[in-house]
Amino acid sequence: MAKRIKRILVFLIIALLIFIISVQISVIKNLREINDYTAENQFYPNTAVISSDCSIKLQPSVLSFSKRQLKQGDKIKITAESKNWCRVIYYTDNTVKTGYIKTNSLAETKDFNAAVKAVNASEKLQFSFDYYDINMNETLELLKYITPSDTDINWESSDSSVATVKGGKVLGLKEGSVIITASSGNHTAECTVNIRAINKNAKQALDIMNSYGNIKNYHPSVLYFKDSWNGYKYWMAYTPYEKCNDYWENPHIAASNDLKCWEVPDGFKNPLEPVPKDYKHGISYNSDTELVYNTNTKKLECWWRNYNKNTGFVSLRRKTTANGVNWTSSEDMLVFDMYKEDALSPALLYENGIYKMWAINQKAGYAIEYRESTDGKNWTEKKKIDMEYENPVYSSWHLDVIHTPKGYEMSLSANLTGTNNRTVMPLFYSYSADNIKWSKARLLLNPSPEKNGWDNKGIYRSSLVYADDKYYLFYSGINKKSGPSGIGVISGSNVFHMH
Repeated sequence: MAKRIKRILVFLIIALLIFIISVQISVIKNLREINDYTAENQFYPNTAVISSDCSIKLQPSVLSFSKRQLKQGDKIKITAESKNWCRVIYYTDNTVKTGYIKTNSLAETKDFNAAVKAVNASEKLQFSFDYYDINMNETLELLKYITPSDTDINWESSDSSVATVKGGKVLGLKEGSVIITASSGNHTAECTVNIRAINKNAKQALDIMNSYGNIKNYHPSVLYFKDSWNGYKYWMAYTPYEKCNDYWENPHIAASNDLKCWEVPDGFKNPLEPVPKDYKHGISYNSDTELVYNTNTKKLECWWRNYNKNTGFVSLRRKTTANGVNWTSSEDMLVFDMYKEDALSPALLYENGIYKMWAINQKAGYAIEYRESTDGKNWTEKKKIDMEYENPVYSSWHLDVIHTPKGYEMSLSANLTGTNNRTVMPLFYSYSADNIKWSKARLLLNPSPEKNGWDNKGIYRSSLVYADDKYYLFYSGINKKSGPSGIGVISGSNVFHMH
């Protein structure tokens, strides 16, 4: 009986040992991407000290119930439970050792920077994306998009005439595409960088003399009539704005047949709307002209924004004309409590008996909002247009919208978010097939790089025109010395290839 019990106990012990060994083998097999290190002399696993930002696993910490230490030549498997760097301190044969570990790679050195380079050299280079888009004369910091970035990397551009790269910074020189190659040790990574064209600035402002005796005009809105309307193919509404003084910001009308010579129609006299009777700087003034043609009434309409703190209201007002000479009295079309809502830079289209309006609501975080109306006075509930910029640091300020065979196309002036500086803005472009989903706003025009350029400080409200398969962009320019300096125009068969 005793022998039988002894055999059973031996059997159970053997089974238990087999189970323990199988567990140890299973644990070791399940450890992924773990490097092996050889212990120097004697290593006590329980003496390891690590930093607080991640934890370390040592395998095998115990090979058996009786074995408390690893001997020289035994293999040590170290696993990090975080992607952060960990500093490991341990002892071998009374010698203090320091190592840095990241993603299971250990560098045994007291020099952190050297450890980083040593470990990164063994890691595969990888870009976050396969391709990137930048505009001409812009730079791209590829170090932000490659891992690991804190190692010695050699950079190369497939065509340095299109784009150069130095220290991970790509500079776009001309339109085209290049392959950027990053290499470190035995590892390489590639990505494609597309350099996109950007429009060229107008050489000078249009010679449009306003009723105040200068060409310091702003906020253009231009319509094209293929077969002319009352003797002209192009009609423009604008507001003078010399030295950013809102006293001059009153609707004006001009017309042209060749885009060069702009004149006031015979029998009409500017301004279309005079200075408000209760004008006071920043308190009561006119602003933001917009032209729209009503295909049902065959009348041209000029809308503008009237701001009046004396009454507490912001109004969108309108005058109409059948001949461009005789205009109706002004009427309020849409009125807001200025402390709750606004409609900056309204862009209007009249299609199939419906007025369509896009505007900026500065009381809602400068959101782009859309409404519809059949009579111009009773409007649907506003809908927010989600607009995302390729460069997220910009927020919308003034806009224009046209409808072309491509869809709805929008030009937007935008300022750096939070700065409220409206005099240094660039111009952006977006389009939509359905007026619901809009493309990311892409840079359309920068202030002129020329030292004496008439528009070398900023771009303000613009007006897009599509005529006979060609784009025309009218835009307000700001000069570093004189401020608002006039309206320029560029054109081209592609919205990004205008000059």
